Amino acid sequence: MDSKTPTRADLVNRNGSKTREPMMSPVSARTRLTSLLCTAGLVAGMLTLSGCGTDERAVAIEEALSVWQGANPQIYKLEVPDWDEQLKEFPDEAPFTIDLRVSVSDPSAITRDLLPIGDSIEVDTDVSTITDSTYGQLRNAVRAQLSALVREADNIPMTDVTVPLRLSDTDTGWVAEVNGAPISADFDGALVSAALPLTWQWNQIGAELSISRWKSDLFPSATSSFNSFVSVDSITPVEGVPNKFTAEVSYPDAQELFEALAKAAYDSYNAGSEPIFGTLTEAAFETKMGTQNVDIAADQHATAELTVTTPAPEELPYGDMPTDGIATELSLMVQVTVQSLDVDATVPDSAKSEIIKPLLDDLNKNKVVKAVKLPTTKVLTGKSSGTKMKVTSKGDPHTVITIKKGDKVVMKVMIRAKKSLTFRLPKGTYTFILGFGPNGNKSTWYGNKYTFGPEGTYRKLTYEVGASRVGNRIYTYLLDINMNGGGNLSSTGAPYEY
Repeated sequence: MDSKTPTRADLVNRNGSKTREPMMSPVSARTRLTSLLCTAGLVAGMLTLSGCGTDERAVAIEEALSVWQGANPQIYKLEVPDWDEQLKEFPDEAPFTIDLRVSVSDPSAITRDLLPIGDSIEVDTDVSTITDSTYGQLRNAVRAQLSALVREADNIPMTDVTVPLRLSDTDTGWVAEVNGAPISADFDGALVSAALPLTWQWNQIGAELSISRWKSDLFPSATSSFNSFVSVDSITPVEGVPNKFTAEVSYPDAQELFEALAKAAYDSYNAGSEPIFGTLTEAAFETKMGTQNVDIAADQHATAELTVTTPAPEELPYGDMPTDGIATELSLMVQVTVQSLDVDATVPDSAKSEIIKPLLDDLNKNKVVKAVKLPTTKVLTGKSSGTKMKVTSKGDPHTVITIKKGDKVVMKVMIRAKKSLTFRLPKGTYTFILGFGPNGNKSTWYGNKYTFGPEGTYRKLTYEVGASRVGNRIYTYLLDINMNGGGNLSSTGAPYEY
């Protein structure tokens, strides 16, 4: 034993207290244990008492420092430098309190290049069901794995601190207590964020929550209608490669789906109360098909390969996050490259025509409102009697006027562009619905019931028809109409009615 390092017996005798043989059990056993630990350079796993010699006080200090380290999990490594020199500073009389100089790891200075991180980080977080706490759980798991890597690393930055150490001599041996302030510094959040994409779980979350963005890449030649019936049944990570996955996909037979959608569109047209104007084209019919929902089995199956690139979520919080919040953020960040499936999801044009043509022919024959010849300036429906009115169309469009008293249509008149029509109405208050034909004087006319159809422009005004005679005077009421302004009464917009 080094003669400069007093034994516990030397200290006790020097203080005039009762003596105890230094080699008696259990003190001698603890002293030998400390000697072995000091020789190995390790105490309590990550605690090092450099050159601590053989002194049973080291055991008590080691135990106290271990408790303090356990209360501060951010201390990944702890060393006590210059143990022999610090031991000389201990007072002769116990109990006493001194400031012990220790060196602890500095997590805030740890960067990725200091850690033995490969291409992936393995954690056990379950992401089979994504919940509001999934993101927070994954971050915590990555942080724990980084902590383990720090303990394995050899070149972790350390910082010197002092902690109050109280050492007491009791009947059962030396007792030490460390009352150091809590260590609050920990990893920089960006280090945890940067490590997230090294886990397959983070990339799977990205792939799962962005399915709607990349699903159409599975069948690049398919229509949006077909893709809406494609189902991604599962996404499975490729072992050892955190950004590679396989996706099991189900989809319907393309031609069977096309037939079902065509039939649904045909039924929808026939069930609708609104008329179809003009000629129903194949393109318009296919657009209608795209809005239909049909019950069809997705009984075809394939496996696709995915490569997921999900940048570190530097702007995301470090705690839990609602699932919809993660989805919103990932929709802006995640990139999924899909190996297109060797599946023909198209329907040949000849097959399309064979399916659609008979349905279109039937609709155009029985459901479509056909255009007819535009009538001349005249009263179309209703009886002309009462006070005389003269209506003049000042602009280019042809004008149809639907005259209503309350909810009842009493008359319809046609006035061609820049023409006038004189007719009679009984005294009273009327609503005039003015319909202006599209395309100037080349307007399409769908008959007295449907007039200019939804392509026309419609406005309305209230008109008061007075007495036809006052004394010996006979009155004619004048109404000038101009869609572009310049008439003698104001009007407001009106919906198309038929």
